[in-house]
Amino acid sequence: MRACMQRFPQLSHTRFSFRLHPLTNPNKLPRIHGNTIATVKDPSAASRLDCANVFVWNTMIRKQVENGLITRDPPLLYYIQGLRAGLRPNGHTFMYLLKALVSGQEVKEGEEVHASVVRTGFACSEFVSGALLGFYVACGLVGKGRQVFDEMRQPGLVLWTLIIRAYVCVTLPEKALELFRTMREVGLTPDMVAVSTVVSACGLLGDLGVAKAMHCFIEKSGIEVDAFVSSTLISTYGECGSLDYAYRFFQETPMKNIVVWNTMIHQSVEHNNLELGKQLFQSMPDRDVVSWNSMIGGFARIGQYQEALTWFHEMEFSGVSPNTLTLLSTLSACASHGALDTGAWIHAYVDKNDMNRDGSLDSSLIDMYSKCGDIDKAVQIFEESTRRDLFTWTSIVCGLAMHGRGEKALHYFSKMKEAQVQPDDVTMVGVLSACAHAGLLDQGWWYFQSMEKVFGLVPKVEHYGCMVDLLGRMGCLKEAYDLIMGMPMEANEIIWGAFLSACRVHNNVELGEVAARRLLGLDPRDPWARVMLSNMYAEEAKWDRSMGLRKEIKKKGLKKSPGCSSIEVNGSVHGFLVGDNSHPCYTEINSMLEKIEKLMRL
Repeated sequence: MRACMQRFPQLSHTRFSFRLHPLTNPNKLPRIHGNTIATVKDPSAASRLDCANVFVWNTMIRKQVENGLITRDPPLLYYIQGLRAGLRPNGHTFMYLLKALVSGQEVKEGEEVHASVVRTGFACSEFVSGALLGFYVACGLVGKGRQVFDEMRQPGLVLWTLIIRAYVCVTLPEKALELFRTMREVGLTPDMVAVSTVVSACGLLGDLGVAKAMHCFIEKSGIEVDAFVSSTLISTYGECGSLDYAYRFFQETPMKNIVVWNTMIHQSVEHNNLELGKQLFQSMPDRDVVSWNSMIGGFARIGQYQEALTWFHEMEFSGVSPNTLTLLSTLSACASHGALDTGAWIHAYVDKNDMNRDGSLDSSLIDMYSKCGDIDKAVQIFEESTRRDLFTWTSIVCGLAMHGRGEKALHYFSKMKEAQVQPDDVTMVGVLSACAHAGLLDQGWWYFQSMEKVFGLVPKVEHYGCMVDLLGRMGCLKEAYDLIMGMPMEANEIIWGAFLSACRVHNNVELGEVAARRLLGLDPRDPWARVMLSNMYAEEAKWDRSMGLRKEIKKKGLKKSPGCSSIEVNGSVHGFLVGDNSHPCYTEINSMLEKIEKLMRL
C-alpha cells in the first residue's frame, strides 16, 4: 500500500498491537462493539484496544464511513493498522474501503486496494468485484470497470447488470445492448433490475423499434413487470418520441403506483400535451409534490405562466408542501409574467421555512426581482448571497444590463473575474447588452473580440445581435452591416430587426431597404418591416413609396401584433391588448379612466 503509506507518513513511526486471536468468543461481542464505538469517537484508542478481530476491524472502517469522518480519520488508516497487526481482510473489508474511497474520488488509493484484492485472492469474488466495478464507474473509469468484469471467469447476473448499467450511465446505449445480447447468449435470464436497466438503454438510443422489440421480449420471457419496470418502459417510449405507445402501455399495465402515474404525466408534459397531463393528474388516486411539479413546470416551460401560477396556488390549498424544484419553476413563471407580489410571497415563504440554506435559489430570486422591475432588491439578494457561482453572477450582470445600468453591470462582471468564476455564453450576452445600454462602444468591441481569445467562448448569434444593437445605437450603421455580412452563421429576424430599428432611428433609408428586404425574405407576411420602411419613406417625403407599402399591407390583410401590457393585483396578473374589451371589468376600468382624465384636466 505504497500510496497509503505516503499519505499517512506517521504510520512509519507507529506500532499497533491487537492482542486477541482472530476467532473471538461471541460472548465478548458486546464489549467489542462498545470499544469500537469508543474508537470512532476517539481515533487514538485504536492502538489501545485490548481485543480485536476482523469483525472489529471492519466495524471501525464502516463506522468512519457512516459517521462522515472520512476526512478526519481516513478508513485507510485503520486498514493499514489492521494489516500491521496481522489481520487478514475479508470481502466486507474491501467493500467498506471502496465505499469510503468513492466519496473522495480517490482513484490512486482505489487501485492500491484493487491490488490488495488480487493479492489476497478475492478477485474471484463476485461480491468484491462488484464493489470494485462500482468504484471505477463512480470515478468515471468505465474502461477499468470493464476490465474487472472481463477478468471474472463466470460473472453472475449482478455483475452483468452492473456493467450494463455503467454503459447506460455514461450514455453508451449501444455498448449496453451489445452486452445484454451477450448475456442472453451465455444463458443468463435477466431479472427485473436487469430488464429495467436495458430498457433505459433503449430510451437513450431513441430507437422506437428497439424499444418495442425489448418490450416484446419482456412479455414473451414471462418476466414479472413491476411498477419500476412499467415506469421505465413509459419513459423509454416517451424518449423514443412515441407518447401514443407510452400512453397505450400505461392504460394496459395493472401496476399503477404513484411513480407510474407521475412518469406518464411527465412524458405528457415533455411532449407538450398538457391536456393529457391534466386529465391524468385529475384521475390520480393520490398526488405528491412530484405530480404538482410536473404540471407547474410544464406550463412554465411552454410560456403559460399565469396557468403555472394558478396551479401553484392550487397546490398551496391542497396541503402539499412545495420543494426546491417547485419554487424554481414558480419563480421562473413569476419572472416571465411580471408577478412581483407572488414572487415576493414565495421569497418570504422560502425565508420562513429556511429552504434556501445552501443558496441554490439565489440566482432564481435575483432573476425574478430583476425581470419584475425591482432591481434594487435583486442587488440586495446578491450582496447577501453566500453562494456566488456562475448562475448567481450571471443573474445580477444580466439583471443590471436589462435595467440600463450598464456600468454597474460591468463593475460586477469585473468582480466576477476577480473571483475567478469563468463566464459562459449567457453571461457574455449580459455584458454586451450592458455595453449597448451604456454606450460603451470600445469596451463592447473588446469584450466581443476577447470571447474566444480570453474566455474560450465562440460567439453565437445572440452575441452578434448585441453587437449589432450596440453599433446601431452609436450610429455606426456601416460597421453593423459589415459585421452582419461577416457572420459565420445566417442572420435571423432578430439581427435584421435590430439593424432596421437602428436605420429607422438614424434615418438611413438605403440600408433600411436592405434590412427590410432581408426580413421579408425570412417572413414574407411580416407587417412590421413594411411599416418601419413606410415610416422612413414618409420622413424623407417619398410619399408614393410610403403609401404603396401601406396599400400592400391593407391588400394582403397583414396586421401588426397588438401591444400588450399587464398589471398584478392581489397576486393575479391581468393582461390588456390594444383595442381589447374582453376583460370582465372592462366597464369599470373605462369608468375609472374617465374619472382620472377629468381630474387631470382640473
